[in-house]
Amino acid sequence: MGWQDREYAQDDYGGSQYGGGSARPAGGSWLAGLPSPGKGVKWLLILNFGMFLWAWATGKILSPVFIFTAMFYDNAVFEGQIWRVLTYMYMHDPFDVKHVLFNMFGLYMIGAFLETNWGTKRFLIFYHLAGLVSVALYMVLAGLGVIDKGLPLVGASGAVFGILAACAVCYPQITIIFFLFPIPIRAATLIFFVIAVFGILNDVNAGGEACHLGGMAFGLVWGYRGHRVWKWLEDRDSRKKESQWRANREKAQQLQDQVDAILEKVKRDGINSLSNREKKMLEQATKQQNSADRYHRVG
Repeated sequence: MGWQDREYAQDDYGGSQYGGGSARPAGGSWLAGLPSPGKGVKWLLILNFGMFLWAWATGKILSPVFIFTAMFYDNAVFEGQIWRVLTYMYMHDPFDVKHVLFNMFGLYMIGAFLETNWGTKRFLIFYHLAGLVSVALYMVLAGLGVIDKGLPLVGASGAVFGILAACAVCYPQITIIFFLFPIPIRAATLIFFVIAVFGILNDVNAGGEACHLGGMAFGLVWGYRGHRVWKWLEDRDSRKKESQWRANREKAQQLQDQVDAILEKVKRDGINSLSNREKKMLEQATKQQNSADRYHRVG
């Protein structure tokens, strides 16, 4: 996919919602005049903040919800608690409100832009795939003994960093705020990449940084190749719809042929010559026709 094929190179592209061009609100204003997030980002915000408050109010890391949702390597790998590879990204450190605030701020600022341009369904698919790839890298490194697998893993930052990297590829004109300073999104992605590698090598939040690295790697690959996946999904849906249409058409034609034969029998031998099965079939065809007529009259 060449640069000329990307959205930001098109004549009708409106630019970044948060810098680098004219604004394209996600759907009206929200708090303090900020652009309103789409459905996907909105529900992710509600879910993440809700899970954080639930854990904070019921025992923090001893909370049943934290214990059930956090990524514990041994539980997931050796005890079959595979749901943790998904639920970990909805839970945050209940001792550190900055953890959830920073992640949700990034999700809101960049994720809302991505959802506006990709649509809610595509955005949510990408978001969760980024989170799964993030934890997969963590599990590989933990299994190899590179990072400590005894500590629980929580947080949405792997998925958020995936969004960051994908936007860096697809929408490089975006400018983001990095510690109070506006910088190009590609520069920010590079900085976070270096921080992640440094953290893994020096065992500074190595598990979290592994997720950051995995999310960014996935986002970069998806930014360059993801359009092929979307096209494959669209083609698959089109083939499925066409196959269903053909099947319905064939079924309708078979019913019509049977009805024609029944009507011919009525014309030849009278209505009393019909069997119960033929009468039910004729009644069914009449109901379907009436339903179709009502549909065509609407509007």
